[in-house]
Amino acid sequence: MNTLQEKGWFDALDAVEPPSQEYLAHALTLRVVASLRHYMREHKLTQREVASRMGVTQAQVSKWLNYDSNMTLRTLACFLDALGTDWPEIVLAPKTKTSAQQADRKTRSRSSSHAVTR
Repeated sequence: MNTLQEKGWFDALDAVEPPSQEYLAHALTLRVVASLRHYMREHKLTQREVASRMGVTQAQVSKWLNYDSNMTLRTLACFLDALGTDWPEIVLAPKTKTSAQQADRKTRSRSSSHAVTR
């Protein structure tokens, strides 16, 4: 296994080159959205419930959570209010594993469990 696979995605990119402002903005967006999704999952909140609390459609919440639409700071504040939390719990929360990292881990564990021993 190479070093980039052993490290997290963000750590691997940080090790390659100094991050640009564009990279930092994208990384922050990924981390905040991953934290929002994690919080919703932990508290068993659906997109429909959050949308209702925010006064928007479920489709709009889906766009924010799937990176199809930029979320302003004002929108983030409304989102956090709808979740019943505030920014330190979400933005300063420990890193959560992205879906890609979780899928990669599942794939590796499946392939290692099917390995042929000699």
